Parts: sequence; C-alpha cells; structure tokens
Amino acid sequence: MAQFIALLVVLAVILAIVAIQWGVINADESAAQREKQLLDQELVALLGAHKRENERFAVGDEAYQNAHVQYSSEWVHRNMGQKLAQSFEHDLTILLNASLDPLYTANEGFVWLPEIYEQKLKSILSPTLRELQQEFQFSTIKRNDGFLASTDTSDGMLKPHTRSFLIEFDGRPALTALTTVTPESYTIPILDRRPCTLISIRVLNADFLAKISRKLGLHNLTFVPNGSTVPFSAQKQLVDQSGNPFGSLSWSPNTPGQDLWQQAAPIVYLAFSIILAVLILALRRMSAASRKLFESEAQARHSSLHDSLSGLPNRDLFERDLKSVLTQCQQTGEHIAVVYLDLDYFKEVNDTLGHQVGDELIRAVADRLRRAVNDEDTVARISGDEFVILFRTCRDKIDLRERCQSVVETFKEPFDLGSHRLFVTCSMGAVRAPIDGVEPGELIRRADVALYKAKEAGRERCIVFEPSMEDKLRQRRQIEAELREALERNQFRLCYQPQVSPDGRHTITVEALLRWHHPLKGTIPPSFFVPIAEGCEMIWKIGEWVLRQACRDGLNWPDISIAVNVSPAQVRHPEFASQIKRILREENFPPHKLELEVTEAVLMDQSDAALNTIEELRLIGVKLALDDFGTGFSSLSYLRKFPFGKFKIDRSFITSVEHEVEAAAVVHTLVGLGEALGMEVTAEGVETPGQHRFLQASRCTSLQGFYFARPMLARDITRRLQNEQKRPDNRVSA
Repeated sequence: MAQFIALLVVLAVILAIVAIQWGVINADESAAQREKQLLDQELVALLGAHKRENERFAVGDEAYQNAHVQYSSEWVHRNMGQKLAQSFEHDLTILLNASLDPLYTANEGFVWLPEIYEQKLKSILSPTLRELQQEFQFSTIKRNDGFLASTDTSDGMLKPHTRSFLIEFDGRPALTALTTVTPESYTIPILDRRPCTLISIRVLNADFLAKISRKLGLHNLTFVPNGSTVPFSAQKQLVDQSGNPFGSLSWSPNTPGQDLWQQAAPIVYLAFSIILAVLILALRRMSAASRKLFESEAQARHSSLHDSLSGLPNRDLFERDLKSVLTQCQQTGEHIAVVYLDLDYFKEVNDTLGHQVGDELIRAVADRLRRAVNDEDTVARISGDEFVILFRTCRDKIDLRERCQSVVETFKEPFDLGSHRLFVTCSMGAVRAPIDGVEPGELIRRADVALYKAKEAGRERCIVFEPSMEDKLRQRRQIEAELREALERNQFRLCYQPQVSPDGRHTITVEALLRWHHPLKGTIPPSFFVPIAEGCEMIWKIGEWVLRQACRDGLNWPDISIAVNVSPAQVRHPEFASQIKRILREENFPPHKLELEVTEAVLMDQSDAALNTIEELRLIGVKLALDDFGTGFSSLSYLRKFPFGKFKIDRSFITSVEHEVEAAAVVHTLVGLGEALGMEVTAEGVETPGQHRFLQASRCTSLQGFYFARPMLARDITRRLQNEQKRPDNRVSA
C-alpha cells in the first residue's frame, strides 16, 4: 500500500513538473506575443500622433495663404519648420509646391538644402504624393463663384488629405506624414486644384527606441536593416507605404516562464503552497477592492449637485443652470449652444486596465475640459464617460464648430495617469438654442441624437444637430406605438425552454421566453423591442403581462418551477416587489415556484435600490437567479452581497468546453464556486452530446440548451411532462 501511495506521489510530481514545463513554454510564448502586440499598438499610436501633428500645421487659412497663395519662407519656417521641430521633435520638414518640387526644407528646425529631398526622399514619396494630389482633385469641384468645394462633406468645406507610414531614412526607420495644405474656411481663394504638401519626418533613433523600450518594458529594442542578423529572437518586421519590408525592430523577449521555473524547480511543493497563499491573498484584495468600488459608487449617488468623482456639476445642476440661461436668452435674443460629449472606446479602458484607471481618466478628462472652455461656460458630467458643455455665447454654426474643434484638439495630447499614458479621443453632438429648442431636456436629447450621428460617422468629431436626424427617433416612436397596440391586441406569446436534470431525463424548470408576433413583420425577437420598451417604460406593462401569463401556464405544471427574465428597468421600479406579490396573490401561484432571472446590469448602477427590492422578493419567497454569470465586472461581489439561490453559466463558456482547456477550467471553477456558496448552477447553451457529458461530470445542478429542447409553446411543455411521467427513464435526443 505504501509503495502504491509512493508511486502515486511520484506520478503526481512528474505530472506536476510536466505541467509546469508546458506552462513555462506557453507563458514565454504568450509573453512574446503580448510584447509584439504592444509594439504594434505603439507604432500605430505613434503614426497616428505624427499624422495629427503634421495636420495641425498643414490645415488652416494662414497655412494655405503663406504656403500656397503667396509663399512666405519666413512664415513657413517660423510656423511649420521650427514648431514641428521644437514642439514635436520632428527631424525633417519639407514643403512641396503644386508641382511637387521643394519650396522649403528644414532639418531639426534649421533651414536645409533642398537636395536632401531630391536625393533621399523623392523616389520613395513621389507615388504617394501624386495619389494625394489626385485624391484632392477628385474630391473637389469648382463652384460658380470660382472657389473650390469638397464633394466629400455635406457643407462643401475642403478637408485635408493625408498619409502616415514608416520609411527607411539614412538607415533608420522614420515616421513619415504627408498632408495637403488646406484652408479651413471659404475666405481664402483656391488657386489650384493641386495643393501644396507638407512632409514631416521623425527618425526612430536609438534614443527614441530606448523610450519605446522603457515604456513597453522591452529589452534591447533596436533596428535591424534587411540582410542583417542579430541574436535576438523576437522581431517586428517594418514595411513602407507600398508594403515593402525594409528592416525590423528586434528585442530580447521576456521569459517569465523560464525565470519562474528556475526559482521553483528546487522547491516545487513549497512553490505550490506559496502560489495558493498568493491566490487567497489576491481574492481577499479583490473582495476589498470590490467593496471600495461599491462605497465610492454609493457616495456618487448621494451627491446632490456635483459628481464626486470628477467634481463637475451633475445632470440636475446642469439642467437647472441651462434653464436659467435659456430664460435670459429669450429676453436678450442671444444664442447659446449645448454640446454632448462622449469618450471614444472608454469601455475598452475599463476592460483592459480596470476601473481604477478608468476613474483616473475621468478625472483627467474633467480637468482638461475645464481648461478647454471659457470661465463663463459650464462643463458637467452626466454619467459614466458622458459630459455636457454649455457655451453661453454662440454666434453661428461656424463659431460652434470652431469651439468644438478646439475641444477635440485638446484630446490630441496623451493623458498621463501615473503608470499609464493613454491616447483618448472624443465624439460630440451639438445643438444651438433657441434655434434647436428652448427646453433643457429637449436640447440635451437632440445633442445626444447628434452625438450618435458623430459616432456613426467615425468618432473623434463634432456634428451639429439637423432636424433630419430625428427620422430614426420617429421610427422608434412608431415602434413604441406598435408595442402598445401589440399589448392591447394580444400579439405577444410566451414560449418555454426546459431546464433539465444533469442526466437530461427530467424537466426541473422551464424558462419563459417572450415573442412578438407582428401582423406585418412576423416574429420579432425581444433583443429588438425590449430596449425600446425600456426606454418608453412599456417594459413595466409588458413585464406584468409576462409574469401573469407565466403564472397562469405554470399552474398546469405543479411539479416544476417557472423562470422569468426581468429587465433592469423592472427591478429598479420602486413598486416591482409589490407588483410581484400582487400577481402571485391574484393568480394563486406559489411564490417558491417562481424564479426571477436578473443580469448584473440590474445591480451595477442602482445596487442600493436593487438590494432592497431583491431582499423584499426573498421575503415573499420568490427564488432569484443571476443570469449570464461570468461575463460582467464584479460577479463575485454580487454573489456575496445579493441573496441569489442560483446562477447561470453563460453559453459563451459552454460552447468551448470540448476544445478549449481554459473554458473547461472556467466552468469547473464556477461550478465549484456554486457548491462552496451553496448555490444551484445552471449551464446554458448545451448543444452537443460532448458538452452534456462534460457538464454532467462537472456536477451542474441543471442544464439548458437546444440539445435537450428548443423553446416551445405551453401545450408542448404539458405533453413533454406527461411523457416524462409515463416514461421516467426516457433518453433525451437532440
């Protein structure tokens, strides 16, 4: 017996070592891949910043006047060559005329001989320069007054054409940007449909590469020309604008796996203990961080007139000030503007860097917006990453666009947040008052409509509201009216999908699924109309209908429970618990047979109110389940705080359990978590026999998916239950 135990121990150690070695290899490969991805992202960011820096000096009435209309070498040197070198450390600045001949050349801010372009750059850049000129010509037409207008923009304003890419310059990689010199208004006559072009080049020299290396945590980052070899094993190939490789960036990749193995090999068992201790400590710290986050959110909600995170006025104070300013405008006849601002891709910052960095970014954005407007203007934070600006004076649409553009320009500088340096852009929608409305709520809503159009147009811009933008709003209102009619004419139906026992033989619960049978459009899924219903509060009436119908159908199935999905808007309603209690009493339905499924969206923004409502439901006797568990931000904290009796593992994990080790490990962990917390666990989206066998072995409490049954009408559920009673050992077929 002892020998057998010893053999098991030896085998366990061998397997542990093999597993560690496998993990070492994968960790090193993953680290190298992450480093390459970081370098790719950094190069893209550098090219984007370089292009914007070049555009900053190539676009403008003065730039066009002094570079194209009446060339001034002194102005070009002072406002282009010197500023690009001094402010942004561009090494080479070249201004070409309409014939693509050099008018001006500067090297590190000093006037230079034009031969440097002819000898080193002309053959490389000429094809792209000709493309830019052709694009400019094709996108312009000559108006009746002799001026050129753009065919690419709704207002005819000319826009610059630009390119940014890498080239090899003097044996080094270099950031290169080409931008057509373009005016910003109609006040400058356009002499030629072939514009001048501003070229700026910044060489990635050893010092520059050292900065990138320190920022990204890369070791020995260096440029290797084609044909050269270095002992480094990680490389990023560099290509020019034509896709031709001219060298690569090489570095010594980090090897966290090997380093860890060298330290852990002599004391494997001790290392396992340390890892376990670290994990326990990490879980405790995560729990503490979740509590702190919840406390900070609670403080923000209790703030009456100012946002506690940013220090800016909140929506209530902003609307109060806006109403006062609108009253003054009606008396004086002056115009004002309201701008709705949203950070582009802010969610990705939270998802990749965490909410703490997201909060730091919000504070930094708030500080920058304060400095971007005049003292008499107002900046407020509405919610999340959404801000509003009140411009108390606004002459016309051009003035509004210029002021909004100045705000956009302030975002071109990165945000330094301690250990992170982020490049963040913003989108804006703007309205003018009293032209676009005289009510605060209506102005903010229309600014939000314009913001939506700005995001549709590609983000990082401002769009001024036009009445045509409300077409989609009218369509939405039509759907709202059709929803009311659908409820009155009994166009809604409930289907039910079984949740079965682990062996798949017995139905434990059925989940009620709402369907809308439109007389003209056919069956409409809830993913389309539920968000609209939530926005117009129809969800309250539709939700009541669903609950009543589910209870009525459930009376025919005394041995199973009924699961009903409830919207965040329902749970946040102060009368929701009272409504549930009334429906149960009127329909004579046992509370313990009703199970309400909620998502984390119910809990995140209104967790105090949600906690009170859920506690009332628990006292009534209704069961509670957390849907789509594992896909949100603070699921563990919600399980600890809210009295859920069940959670459902999202189908995204179940789909991959047969072929992804990570997904299988996540499911095992979640099931173990449910057992530890004394909760039932349901796996959603089961579609194959292999998934069924895996989940049965994982000890899930119940299973749900097309493999067992698709959603069906109530009469089909009755037939199914009758068959199960007649044939208790029947097998489930897909």
